[in-house]
Amino acid sequence: MKAAFIDTSAALAVLFGEPDGEGLGRFLNSLDRLFASNLLEAEIRAAFLREGINPRMASPFLSHVRWVLPDRPLTLELDALAGCGVVLRGADLWHVSCALYLAGDLRRLPFVTLDRTQAKAAEAMGFLVYPETMRGNSFGSVGVFKAEESSPRYRVRHRSKKEGSQKR
Repeated sequence: MKAAFIDTSAALAVLFGEPDGEGLGRFLNSLDRLFASNLLEAEIRAAFLREGINPRMASPFLSHVRWVLPDRPLTLELDALAGCGVVLRGADLWHVSCALYLAGDLRRLPFVTLDRTQAKAAEAMGFLVYPETMRGNSFGSVGVFKAEESSPRYRVRHRSKKEGSQKR
């Protein structure tokens, strides 16, 4: 089974048709499962509202996400991240902590992000970061990242009002 954990920066790139979004969309379509912290839903819906897009338009994408809902405080994961040498903001810290909570073998669950700081922290913890351009170190070619054409569950949509990227 091919799975990955996605953060908001990568999800919005796909949903808003940003430059890296098309390739990410193909990668996401090659997965059997896509995981995210439940904070992703609020962040995506807020971004849609900022762009003047009905937040319900995100529902098809969100329906394919398997939510990570920790049943305990994430103190262990938060402490581990505090010692990784990368300072994360609150939401970014939550995303990486939830991925740590979920993952057994960190090298088998790619962390999908377009946020450089999050990528650096995830990589420092042992995750394989996707896309490869976000990695600080080269891990070589890994077969799990070969996106295949399939029925598109994750469609790229273009912005209806404001053009260009905005800070998320």
